[in-house]
Parts: sequence; C-alpha cells; structure tokens
Amino acid sequence: MPSPIFAPVSFQAYTRRITAYSPGLSADGAAGDTSLSVPWPTFSGSVTANVRNYLTVALKPGTANGGSVATPSGWTLVGSHIGGGYGGTLGTGTGNCRVYLFVKDNDNTSSGSLSVSITPDGSNGVASACIGRIEKNGGAWQSIATSTAEAVLDVTVGDFVPSPAMQVAPGDFLVYGWAISPDVPGTASLSAGSWLSTTSPSTARGGRVSVGNQVSLVSTCRRAMRGYTIGTQQLTTVAGNCRGPMIVARMRVR
Repeated sequence: MPSPIFAPVSFQAYTRRITAYSPGLSADGAAGDTSLSVPWPTFSGSVTANVRNYLTVALKPGTANGGSVATPSGWTLVGSHIGGGYGGTLGTGTGNCRVYLFVKDNDNTSSGSLSVSITPDGSNGVASACIGRIEKNGGAWQSIATSTAEAVLDVTVGDFVPSPAMQVAPGDFLVYGWAISPDVPGTASLSAGSWLSTTSPSTARGGRVSVGNQVSLVSTCRRAMRGYTIGTQQLTTVAGNCRGPMIVARMRVR
C-alpha cells in the first residue's frame, strides 16, 4: 500500500495515483437536435475496470434560459450550471448556456457511441458533448465535490471564480467543463498556478457548433500538485470570447 501523502492540515488527505486520459472527440449537434451520438474514445494501453468515465455537455437552448440534458442510462449527474450574464437575451452567439457533468464507474469495455438525449427548447437550440476517463490504482473513490462559476464579459481570457470554495490535496484530479456562448474558433487553454499540473493530460478537448444559437465546449482534467483552495481559474481562447458557465469536480481516491 502506498505511503500516505500529507498536505497542510486544512487539506489533509491520503492520495493514491490516478491516471488520466485525454477526452475523446466531441459530438457537435445540428440546430434543434434532440440527441447526440457521443463517440467513446479509444484509450491507449491496458485499462482496468477501476475507471471513472466522465461526460461533459454544453447546451445553448432555443429559448432563453431553457433546455435540458437527460442523464444517460447507467450514468450519474455530478452537477450542472447555467450562466453567461445575458439575462433574457438570446441569439446567435449570445445568451446563457448550460454545462453538465456526468460520471460512470467501472465501464472499460463500452465502444462505439453513447446516445445522449437533449431538450433543445426550440429549433435553434444546440449542444456539444465529449467523454473522458480517469483510472484509479487501488483504493476507493471518495465523494465528488463540485463548484461552479461563470464569466460574464466578452473577453478572450475569461475569469471564473468557483463557488463554493474548493480545497484540493496532492493527487486529486479536477475535471473541468465549460459551455461558451459563441462559436469559438481555434483552441482554448486553462491557465493555472504551480499547484496544478499542466501535463496530465495535455489535451483540452473542444467542441464547436456554428449553427443555430451557437455554442462551444471545453473539457479537460488536471492533477493537483499540492494542497490549495481553488481561486480564479482563467480560460484563454485564440479568438472569440470565454463568456459562459463552468463546472469543476474534484475526484479523490483513498
């Protein structure tokens, strides 16, 4: 059994190794679609049944502040958030979005695609989704902690301040999902301090829907390198803006 790793007292936790895999390709729906066929990624190497799959969905509804995403069979809803600071304004590239995060444990054999039911709430409602995976090496998954945030300015560097405040310990994994209001071209990256790894994994998966009311998805995960209380998280895009909601979930093994 690995020796326990201790963070400062307020962050104390026993941690075990968690391996992360880059999220798979996104499923980007057409305007008004009521379902998405989200491809299961082909994960490299030998993957055991000690896995936690996560599904991230971004939704821009066809009616202001409406729409929903159903929990797929066998999955568990971790959390969701709506935001963007648009109030009741909605249109092409504007309007509040919804972001959802689901998990499914112990499934290392599924392939093909996962059907996700969407309520677009109008003919211009659009959604994007992708699947990622983390794997534990022994121990047991602990309760998932979640925080949410939103950015409300039309800028290429969005500031997201998670609430409630979340404490992390060394070895924890943080799974992030963003739903960005406009169709954002190019790539997006998460800026973080020395407490958060930038290489585990290196890929932030993005999805883009340029029809209907438009939406972009960013999904990634990172390992905590030391105990910390999560502060402002910055998402940077090459073009467009980062306006919309974020959800972050802490994955821990003991």
